Amino acid sequence: MTDNRNTWPGRWLAAVLALGLGPGAAMADSADPGWIVATREGGAVQLEVFSKLENGEPGRYELQATKIGPSGKSVSRQTGTIPATHDAAAPLSVSRLSLEPGATLLVELKVQTANGQTHESRAEFDGE
Repeated sequence: MTDNRNTWPGRWLAAVLALGLGPGAAMADSADPGWIVATREGGAVQLEVFSKLENGEPGRYELQATKIGPSGKSVSRQTGTIPATHDAAAPLSVSRLSLEPGATLLVELKVQTANGQTHESRAEFDGE
């Protein structure tokens, strides 16, 4: 499991969070079962979930985003299946979350293969 801390300098920053890799990878290695592309625009963060499982096997993913800030705490969860025929270039999920100054966004991605192996990744982002 990786644990990455990032701040968002400037107007936007794209970070790729690959399972087993840290931010800055341009594309996940074919051995990585899932990854997130996070893009900051203004006061929001867009999260795109991608996956490529070995040998075209099916699986499941769970994305949890927890925002903690001056106004309180909110949790957003998404789950879905990864079809055996899924094209890894197409996102499985796209979410857009606000991230105001003083708030922190914690993102967790879990990918489970059909044979029961679970891969996890976490990242933390601070508002500007």
